[in-house]
Amino acid sequence: MSVRGKSLKTSEEVALQIILLCQFGVGTMANDFLFVHNFSPVLTGSKQRPRQVILSHMAVANALTLFLTVFPNNMMAFAPRNPPTELKCKLKFFSHLVTRSTNLCSTCVLSVHQFVTLVPISRGKLLRASVPNLVSYSCYGCWFFSVLSNIHIPIKVTGPQITDNNTDSKSKFFCSTSGFTVRIVFLQFSHDATFMSIMVWTSVSMVLLLHRHRQ
Repeated sequence: MSVRGKSLKTSEEVALQIILLCQFGVGTMANDFLFVHNFSPVLTGSKQRPRQVILSHMAVANALTLFLTVFPNNMMAFAPRNPPTELKCKLKFFSHLVTRSTNLCSTCVLSVHQFVTLVPISRGKLLRASVPNLVSYSCYGCWFFSVLSNIHIPIKVTGPQITDNNTDSKSKFFCSTSGFTVRIVFLQFSHDATFMSIMVWTSVSMVLLLHRHRQ
């Protein structure tokens, strides 16, 4: 490849990474605002509403997901860095899966909470009385469940596979995964499918409930 071609490719990569970093900055600021807005009642001595509790946890999970996904992979264009160690690879991969799983679980909790608020008072009076405690326990349970369900994943993650042939390659900055069995893939798929099914069920139930109320 010619020097001009390499320079053009580098300029395009830097431009793309700048755009991604701008998106990262906007997304992080939005999640920070969402967290402060919903967590502020605690700072003033008030009690958070159930929805505010859920959105606070979602904002933290979203911000961590953005930081772990976008930020590390784009810093190499602006400052030289050493290849990640095996421990860093394990922690990064594990943290990304935990925040992703927590985000999905929290969204599921929010969907169930919205459905419960639409249940007629005659049928949901007892359920509504326990909603604040259930929402708080569910949000913290999402973090615990996410850690527990992904704790075996880092075993399969190692540091970059550096050889003499790719010393100058960018592949030395990326972690490698190996040994993912069909069982692990099936468990991950079942985990996502379960939360997605609950969200679809609550969404359809809300639509049917509103439709009957309109009639």
